[in-house]
Amino acid sequence: MRPLHHREPGPVGALLDRDEVSCEVIADGVHLHDTAIRLVARAAGPARLVLITDAMAAAGMPDGRYQLGSMRVDVAGGVARLAADAGSGGDAGSGADAGSGADAGRRVSGAIAGSTATMASVVRHAVAAGLPVTDVAAAASTNPARVLGLAGRTGALWPGLDADLVVCDEAFGLRAVMRRGEWVTRSRGLIR
Repeated sequence: MRPLHHREPGPVGALLDRDEVSCEVIADGVHLHDTAIRLVARAAGPARLVLITDAMAAAGMPDGRYQLGSMRVDVAGGVARLAADAGSGGDAGSGADAGSGADAGRRVSGAIAGSTATMASVVRHAVAAGLPVTDVAAAASTNPARVLGLAGRTGALWPGLDADLVVCDEAFGLRAVMRRGEWVTRSRGLIR
């Protein structure tokens, strides 16, 4: 989207100027500079900030070649960019080549093509960028639940809501997950 300008505020200015609009932020260290993350958080306020990942198939995966719909995406240094041959098709369900064979060492130079961030890494980055932990917690749970119309079911620790919890260590590393009151184990798809 076009950037904020003092005479042409564009979509950024419109979003920040409207109290009824939530502002989604990809705090992955790629999409936005840390200063921009802090400015948006201050302008939007803690109730309007929503952390998102914009994750694609390469989220949490190693560098390599991935598919985003019909487009090929190269991931290098954790940054997903459209491949030079992005329009050439390929099997959209094939996953990654993980940097093997002829694709290894390829220069990655296209437009950003989504994110490889997980929500845990976005939370860690937002805190490292200087946002208060309480605001980050709300932006990753309560606010998205409200925006999605799920606030009566999840997004907070409150009697009657689903017991959905993410337990982190001091460095905001994922330690355990509870979904609807039951701990989720590695065999069920998540780390405990």
